[in-house]
Amino acid sequence: MAKEYFIAWKTRNFDSRLLRMKSKILYRVAASFAASIILPFITMDAALAATYPSRPIRWIVAYPPGGTTDIIVRLVAPELGKRLGQYVVIENRAGGAAIVGTHAAATAAPDGYTLSVGYITTHAIHPALMKSLPYDPIKDFIPISLMAKAPVILVVNPSLPVKSIKELVAYAKSKPGQLNNSSPGNGSPPHLAGELFKKLAGLEIVHVPYKGSPEALQDTMTGAVQLTFGGVATALPHIRAGKLRALGISSLETSPLAPEIPPISQSGFPGFESTSWWGLSVRSGVPKDIVTRLNAEVVKVIQLPEIRERFGSLGVVPTSSTPAQFDAYIRAETKKWGDLIREYGIKID
Repeated sequence: MAKEYFIAWKTRNFDSRLLRMKSKILYRVAASFAASIILPFITMDAALAATYPSRPIRWIVAYPPGGTTDIIVRLVAPELGKRLGQYVVIENRAGGAAIVGTHAAATAAPDGYTLSVGYITTHAIHPALMKSLPYDPIKDFIPISLMAKAPVILVVNPSLPVKSIKELVAYAKSKPGQLNNSSPGNGSPPHLAGELFKKLAGLEIVHVPYKGSPEALQDTMTGAVQLTFGGVATALPHIRAGKLRALGISSLETSPLAPEIPPISQSGFPGFESTSWWGLSVRSGVPKDIVTRLNAEVVKVIQLPEIRERFGSLGVVPTSSTPAQFDAYIRAETKKWGDLIREYGIKID
């Protein structure tokens, strides 16, 4: 009996060792097979990054030529091309409230040869404003770096008996629903700036949408409406001419574009910020080394004195970031404006 137990024990021990040997062999075979599949892709990405760029790059602008977005890109693209050693060719793909061009960038080959603009409207406002989008601003793009921010100025008609944010709030509360706030249109950044201000201040002010910024500013100057949020480049000349009165600017800190105008965030509304912003993005799947290279080069371009000067003339502030910082910023902006749009039931024109 003891001999039988001994033989059985040896048999089980041998089977156990054999099973372990088989497992090790299978593991090595599986690992080798996985490496044979994955390694070529890693090698391809490394090779692609090492030779990037080896041909011209296109930069899709989802707006017509001549607008602020287009001008920003046309200022940055030549300098970026110099640093990359290739031409950066601008391709205007306007249409569908910038959806056409943004979708084209989202579906381009993930090789770093198609750049796009991450803009507040296409990446933070549209997800809540539009019923459906053919792209996902978070999943379909890799943020490279912020490039610029543009605050807006809260201006009133000079006949309005207010000279500060505090006085405006008190006056508006004494006349609920009697003041009008113009904007370039429903869902535009200036419109949302006005809605955010009204929410934080607890005001009843009627929103009046126009077809564009010039019309919204013009009717504020004539007194047809009492206030609006205007872009720095367009509003500042009228402010300095006495045709509009500035009460506050929408950046968190004092803006170098208009240092004489106090931030709304420092006038009783801490944390108030409403700025348009532009950044460089590529579609998801672009190798990390290319993302790192693009970030390094575009940050250098944004820091050039001539770029900073030209940006200032457009009413935008040069801004740069890491990809991670830009990603976090987009997510925060998407939540902020999405919550506001849903709360007030804002619909596009």
